[in-house]
Amino acid sequence: MRASQKPAPFLTSTSGRKHECAQPIVPPMAKTKILIIPSNTLPMKPLEVIHSSLDKRILVELRGNKEYRGILEGYDHPHLNLILKNAEEFIDGEKKRELAKVIVRGDNIVYILP
Repeated sequence: MRASQKPAPFLTSTSGRKHECAQPIVPPMAKTKILIIPSNTLPMKPLEVIHSSLDKRILVELRGNKEYRGILEGYDHPHLNLILKNAEEFIDGEKKRELAKVIVRGDNIVYILP
């Protein structure tokens, strides 16, 4: 073997014997992109988003083309029922009425926009 040549890679069999390989056994390095996210921008869990929206204005889309826009006063954990104050009710995109307080049943919610 010349000094400029690298030794051939070896495979070790289950019997412990080394076998010379014609091809390198280490695959070429893949181009890897690493995404670094600052710790203060980590994604929040859905309930954390709702909890952080307390006393803030939210939009709640319901089944049947109905939506409420109001200030989130409270919610319950197992069913996600919501209490909104100073709410506006929209049906088919048209404002129908204003309500001092409304309770929205969680089963009817399509999405919540904080």
